[in-house]
Amino acid sequence: MQEQAERNAQKGLPPPALDKQQTSASTLHSRRSLYWVDKATDLPLHCEEYVETNGKWTIERRTDYFYNDPFPAHLFDPQDLLRRQAGTAHVRQSRINP
Repeated sequence: MQEQAERNAQKGLPPPALDKQQTSASTLHSRRSLYWVDKATDLPLHCEEYVETNGKWTIERRTDYFYNDPFPAHLFDPQDLLRRQAGTAHVRQSRINP
């Protein structure tokens, strides 16, 4: 866990928030998630999901979140989307009124 904390510090991620609620052993589950949250926006920046196997917690998934980044032009063309919707509407209309 210390190694992971050091890697996160190198990435510029803050340490995970500590759970202020005491959890008894009977309520523990075999999965855990840790979230790093931006204090200014209250939005998640990074998430790590762990699974317990043979009494040891191992990381199963890491997720980084990005906000307000522009879409690359090749991924989304609004004009192309409008053309597709117009073409689909014509096909639907012709099926309704042959």
